[in-house]
Amino acid sequence: MKYCQQCGAELPADASFCSQCGFRVRPQPSQEVEAVMASTEVEPVEPALPELEREEAEMGEVAVAGPAEAVSAGEPPAVPSYYEPPSVPQPPYGYSVPPPQQVPYPYQAAQSPQPYAQAPAPYPSYAYGAAAPAPRRKKRWYIPVIIVLVILGLLAGSWFVFGDQIRNLFSSTEKKWRQAEAASSLIPEDSMLYNIRAMAGDLLSQKKTGSVTDLTFDVKSDAMPEELAEILTLLSSLRLQLETRVDAGGDPAHFRTRLGLGRRGEAGEALGVEIYNVGDYYILSLPEILDKPLALSPEDLEDLTDSQGDLFDMTGMRDKLDSLTGDKLDQMVDDLKEIFIKYADKPEMVKGETLTIGDVSQILDYYELIVPADSFPAMAKEILTYLRDHRGLEDFLTSLAQTVPMPGNAYDEDLYDLFLEEIEAAIDDIDRNSGDYAIEARRKLYVDKKNKPVGEELIFTKSEGVWEEKTKLACLHVTDGKRHAQLYELGTPDDFGIKYVAFFTMEGELRTGDFSINVSGMDWDNPASLEEVIKGTFSDFGLIKSGDTPYPVGRISMTLKGFGDLFMSDFESVTISYAGKIESKAGLDHLIASVEIRFPLDDELLSITMGIDHHALPDKEISFPNEMPADYYNISDDDAMEELMSDERVSERLTEALEKLGINPEALGGFSGGDDWDDWDDWDDWD
Repeated sequence: MKYCQQCGAELPADASFCSQCGFRVRPQPSQEVEAVMASTEVEPVEPALPELEREEAEMGEVAVAGPAEAVSAGEPPAVPSYYEPPSVPQPPYGYSVPPPQQVPYPYQAAQSPQPYAQAPAPYPSYAYGAAAPAPRRKKRWYIPVIIVLVILGLLAGSWFVFGDQIRNLFSSTEKKWRQAEAASSLIPEDSMLYNIRAMAGDLLSQKKTGSVTDLTFDVKSDAMPEELAEILTLLSSLRLQLETRVDAGGDPAHFRTRLGLGRRGEAGEALGVEIYNVGDYYILSLPEILDKPLALSPEDLEDLTDSQGDLFDMTGMRDKLDSLTGDKLDQMVDDLKEIFIKYADKPEMVKGETLTIGDVSQILDYYELIVPADSFPAMAKEILTYLRDHRGLEDFLTSLAQTVPMPGNAYDEDLYDLFLEEIEAAIDDIDRNSGDYAIEARRKLYVDKKNKPVGEELIFTKSEGVWEEKTKLACLHVTDGKRHAQLYELGTPDDFGIKYVAFFTMEGELRTGDFSINVSGMDWDNPASLEEVIKGTFSDFGLIKSGDTPYPVGRISMTLKGFGDLFMSDFESVTISYAGKIESKAGLDHLIASVEIRFPLDDELLSITMGIDHHALPDKEISFPNEMPADYYNISDDDAMEELMSDERVSERLTEALEKLGINPEALGGFSGGDDWDDWDDWDDWD
């Protein structure tokens, strides 16, 4: 039987290498030697050494042998060079006699073990009396790798969910403030005004639009003057249909509008009016009354309306209005912010302020920027210069003045010229009296825990000794669980102020809650007090987009107060209510809505409800005439107009159309001086 000199494992007689540790097996002693060794028990011989040399040898053994790991790694035990092994051969390890100590390599070799690829040591490497080492276990190297991967995955998930908060921990105040400023806007994203603005921008971006709206009226009252009752009863029996088509991308712009009148509940129309443009002419068609349409040139329109340009000044209007909407408006606001920042001190961050609107509170942080009073004149002048030179403002104000003429102005001086005059006067005043503009400007930008802007305040303070004047502009939104509160406020040193506040909950984009509008400066005795002028509620109210068209859905009601001096003495308040929903008809989404107006008159209540059925036209149905009619009345042709006025068929056709609508033509005599319709004193007689 053979045994491995390295690990002591039992081996076949013809084995050259150990199957356990791979050690090369040396040839075994002869059978004769083995028999002698088996029959002779020899105790290990310890050479006789002087006492000093024995102590040195023991110390040398401890120092050279080292820990057990060195033995198992294949290093031979260190033995003094003068030690001589016994001459009597010993039995192999595992028999009754312990194995003898082997003669090691020289001492230097014991300090430098040979690598595995070199020739193996000729003697076993385990120490005398030591047990054979256990077989090596396979290391599970993949376990720490899996642990590392799990940790990295958790960190990645945390960064994905809480990335903003983690980044904010290591960001400077100025960097976080810059991020919040970039996300803030003139109209906050969580405001309903933001949706209106976004949808208005979408509508302006469309070159062609069209819609059809059907209107009906219902009147309810316990009692009213007889004349008024006749008018409102007639109105309740009618159905109106308004069709509009516009292509503002052309030059000139194209439009086509048609108004049809018919009996309520009946198909067809009794009277229709259509107006559209072809080239420079405007065509007015009344097919039920006139056998030929009327044609107006731009000069005719100017004589009739005392205005210039095309009808409604639609040519180029879309591009001019677009100059101050959407991204262009945001860019303008960002430019003004940069001017403010240029003159402001470094931002400071205040953490953990409780902001309260009504009974809704939220803990927020805010960044504060202050423009010192001595820097305000230079900032104000730069802002005014920017506004003066802004091309978008010029286009917008010019178009606005042409669309909405200023009373008494007659276009001798348009709105933009007035704007420039005021800007130049303000710049000149700053140059001459800069001390009057020593005003501190303080801006607070509120953010939540994710550094998302939720509102801002801008306060201007002019101080003279202990006396101060303040102008404040605030736009804030706080939340507490599902409860929301919004505040828009403007206050001036002249005791004029306006404040809008709303409290609501949200379900998706729909809101349920109440709101109010308060105005100060209306009470001469106490101008600083706020007076409620509008109070209302809304339920599941919001803007829902169908295609490119926004539709107001849900319910909203508001009461307008203080109308006693505005209309009649009996009008103390007016209540307006709206309800709307979206229904599908013939493959198109329709807005089905109603608007009710209630007038409390003394102890009576007058209610007028307008029913609305509105839908957008598909693009394929938006078309425009591109040629003049084959025959028409030119309104600038006196002979043609005289022929038209003398045609008796015109009055006959008008009478027939009115009778179809249920209108008695004789009742219209009051418009020409009759005694029935102009006797306003009778309207105060109630049944």
